[in-house]
Amino acid sequence: MSAFKRRVPASAHKVLPGVRPSALPPFHPLLSIGVPSFDDVLGGGLPLATSLLVMSPDLHSAWAHLIQKYFIAQGIRSGQDVCLIGEADEIDEILNGCMWVPPEDDNISGRPDSLTDDERDEAASGAVKIAWRYEGMKQFSTTVSHNASSSTCMLAFRLAMDSMLELLRAAGEYCSNFDLTRRIPLSVISEAKKSGQISTVPIDLNEAQAMISSALLAITEACDTHSTRAPKSTDRVLRIAVVIPSLLDVSSLPRLLPLVHNLRYQLRRSSATALITLPPNLCASSSQSSIGSAMIQLSDAVITLASDSLSPSTSHHGIVQLLKLPSLNSLVPPSDKLSTLRGLGQAAKGDGHHRGGGENNLAFRCKRRHFVIETLNLDVEGGVGERRTAPPAAVLLPSAPERSVDQDAEAPSSLVDVHAISKTTPSTSVETSERLASPKKPKAKRRVAFSDAGGIYDF
Repeated sequence: MSAFKRRVPASAHKVLPGVRPSALPPFHPLLSIGVPSFDDVLGGGLPLATSLLVMSPDLHSAWAHLIQKYFIAQGIRSGQDVCLIGEADEIDEILNGCMWVPPEDDNISGRPDSLTDDERDEAASGAVKIAWRYEGMKQFSTTVSHNASSSTCMLAFRLAMDSMLELLRAAGEYCSNFDLTRRIPLSVISEAKKSGQISTVPIDLNEAQAMISSALLAITEACDTHSTRAPKSTDRVLRIAVVIPSLLDVSSLPRLLPLVHNLRYQLRRSSATALITLPPNLCASSSQSSIGSAMIQLSDAVITLASDSLSPSTSHHGIVQLLKLPSLNSLVPPSDKLSTLRGLGQAAKGDGHHRGGGENNLAFRCKRRHFVIETLNLDVEGGVGERRTAPPAAVLLPSAPERSVDQDAEAPSSLVDVHAISKTTPSTSVETSERLASPKKPKAKRRVAFSDAGGIYDF
């Protein structure tokens, strides 16, 4: 076998905007969800040709739709094709309600800000003087920073060929710094629809029989234009946002299985990825039935955002349940070694053996400007207002006025026998009551004589 390796020029590779390879072999291309902490849980991003099922069982929240908005906004920002499938009014509301980047990031394309607005606010409020020996210490954090996905993907390019470095410069922006207080401009949506970047496939709920077939036809046509085997395929990745209508009942859940199964087949042969959201009324039924387990098996990744699993006293809004993680062309999900928030990769020493480290509990929180996934730590037991320094009732001694100490007597020892005090005999209690009932004698004055002065002084 020849030791020489053929160098392929960078122009021979197909450059896909907003796509980066994984940090582990076989360096599968990844897409960003739009949330850095969400990408970290998935192992750097959602692999191409895979599907993600996001469920939110709480009836009074729409966390799954929020992740869908991030997914769509990141596709528009990266210059990728976006296809929305769902009820007409629902997909229009999701598209018009997508978040957007701040003005300073909107003017500079491809150069996202390394700090988010929440991080700037925390840094400004926490600018206090500390000891010089602690200035170099890293600040404690429960989540990953905005540029964590970029640093993780840089490892893959260092391990790859030199020609792959050119793809990094041409890949464009991977994960944008979205702001929840800003909305996507209507001009951006109109221009994207005119150019064909955004396509919508409305589903008519009145025609129950033709609803699934029309969705399957739309998915097939969209994936054919982005097929890897087509001679004239586009140079842009396709993002498919499947929004299951919230008006569907539990009886229509079995009809969704052919949709998810066909979607998985179409994704395997095209440069596309999909994100599916289930309404809350179907999430509770799917998690407790065989049909729900079948949907989990047909999906490549399944994540549940359970907002009703925490007490109101906590600062987080819900628990993140990782039911299934993407493991395309690998036996073990790359997230086990690459995820910082999960903490499984930190237990490995590099020799392939696991040291027995446990996985961190994850929770999500919606801040003023950003949605983050953090490690869940237990709160202070009993609340921060509870006093824990009070001694037990068994070791409490009488107050100062109730005790009489002789001046000439020797000072008592500071050690107190707790068991002797707690187990008082009847005779001891009688003596104590008689001593307290007797009147207190006045203290006699002491006289001191000095030989030099020759006088006597009263104190």
